Parts: sequence; structure tokens; C-alpha cells
Amino acid sequence: MAHRITTVVELPFDNLEQATVALQGHLRHMLTERLNIPAGQPMQVMDWDTLTVDGPTQQTDPGGRTWFTYTGTASSRLLRPVDPVDTGQQPQP
Repeated sequence: MAHRITTVVELPFDNLEQATVALQGHLRHMLTERLNIPAGQPMQVMDWDTLTVDGPTQQTDPGGRTWFTYTGTASSRLLRPVDPVDTGQQPQP
């Protein structure tokens, strides 16, 4: 089952590249926190091809500082387990 996750990041400067990196970190963290996948089950990872970044919207806080808010949304996808390759060799202890 895929999940669609949205998060927000505020920066004290307008920089789409840095906002995207921060949003990816937030989304990755949110996915791992949200899912409690039992051992042996397929893992979920973020599908970065689905990432959309909106913003910035500009806000000024009570102290007069300007903040730039970006919103990022992405979907997760199942990471299918890879079957082990039979090399004909015995595993090392």
C-alpha cells in the first residue's frame, strides 16, 4: 500500500534547492515514523519521482524576520525484496 505524505519546511531565505533537500529529509523521516513494518515484510521507500514542491509563501514573524514556507508532497512505494543469487558456494560462518 502506497502512502501520500505532505510536509512543510520554513527557511529564512528563498532557496528552492535547499528547501527540496530539507523536504526530502522530512518526508523520509515521516515515512519511517509512520510505518511499523514487521521484519520480513516488503519495505516502503519514498518515490522521489512523485515529489512536488510548492512555494515559497512569504511570511514575516513578530520579530520582523521574513520566512519562506515550502510544501512538499510525495508518495511511497513498496521496495520488493530481492531473491538471493545462488552462487553454489556455502555461506561463510
